[in-house]
Amino acid sequence: MVDLNKIAVNLKVLPLEEQEAIVNLIQLKTETDMDKVLNKLDAMETKFDAKFEAMDSKFDILRWLLMALIAIIPIALTIFGYFNK
Repeated sequence: MVDLNKIAVNLKVLPLEEQEAIVNLIQLKTETDMDKVLNKLDAMETKFDAKFEAMDSKFDILRWLLMALIAIIPIALTIFGYFNK
């Protein structure tokens, strides 16, 4: 783990211009790393969206099949009752 207190003490020993240069490099590195993390999160979000889209498609098919079954049952009962007379 990085000891920030130790880094701050070491920075105070350096001249102001060098401190600013080092802090700017640290900020640049942090921004670059954060961009990589955000890109990775965007890629993960895209994968999750694709998986959820596929699941939603499967549920649409199941919902359609259930509705068709609910519609067919009364028709089948009516036809069964008609031929059982």
